[in-house]
Amino acid sequence: MFDRVAFVLGETFIALRRNLLLGFAAITTTAISLYLLAGMFYIGSRASGYAGEVQQKFEMRVNLKEGTDMAGIQRTAKYLRLIPGVGEVTWIPRKQRWIQYKKENPDLTQGYGFNDNIFPDAFKVRLSDLSKTDAVVATAKKMTTVDAKEGVSYFGEAQNTVAQWLRFGQNLSYWIGGLLCAVAGIVILNAIRLAVESRRVEIRIMRLVGASRIVVNLPFVLEGMIQGTLGGALATLGIYFSQRIVEQQLAEFSVGASIAPFPIRPYLLALCAIGGGYGALCSLLALRTPMRARKGL
Repeated sequence: MFDRVAFVLGETFIALRRNLLLGFAAITTTAISLYLLAGMFYIGSRASGYAGEVQQKFEMRVNLKEGTDMAGIQRTAKYLRLIPGVGEVTWIPRKQRWIQYKKENPDLTQGYGFNDNIFPDAFKVRLSDLSKTDAVVATAKKMTTVDAKEGVSYFGEAQNTVAQWLRFGQNLSYWIGGLLCAVAGIVILNAIRLAVESRRVEIRIMRLVGASRIVVNLPFVLEGMIQGTLGGALATLGIYFSQRIVEQQLAEFSVGASIAPFPIRPYLLALCAIGGGYGALCSLLALRTPMRARKGL
């Protein structure tokens, strides 16, 4: 039993030494692809709160018709909260708006009382999804209690621009990462195929002396698994040092700014497992055609 294990491990490391250049290409390509994919996932998880803050900075004001009673205000609030894309709805009484306006503009409002209030009741609406801004505005304007002309005020173009850029950046990174994953798979697959071709005589001899398919194939599978695992480890280190660089830049330009520590252990385990599994899968795919072709030798 132990001699078979020693043989399989020995053959694995012999194959790694024989294909140093292709192995290096497979490891680095896997590392870059996992770095992009896992990096975007990490940034996305860290930035979800920030993205929520960015979206909440964009709010719209829904002005009600003059003379709307409390029942109409409550009904409007209920309908606004049911609109897809709406995150928070806050009622702003006209009295409160007038007090705030008088406080901010004492010279303009000097001598005016509550009977001179020019503001209607309104709602402050914060969105949970900027991409649905136009739909929210259109739905709000259809409500009977909302002012038809100046019922909704918002920064439509700015909100749409922010939503488009957030979506574009995320999609671009996933596309690039997916493409590099495919490239890494092709490199690992070709490396294993070349190893099989260069050792086909040895493989034939092992079969003639009674070696099982598992003993013959396992070194190649382990080779791909090791390459993928090393790629995952390098990707984790890349994300870790990237965050350290960002932290140093923040320390130089933003006093007091900080980033949560990078969870290196779970990411290392996850990326090594993903990389190793991906390398093993590519190795199995590479072994199918060459092994079938050599059955008749």
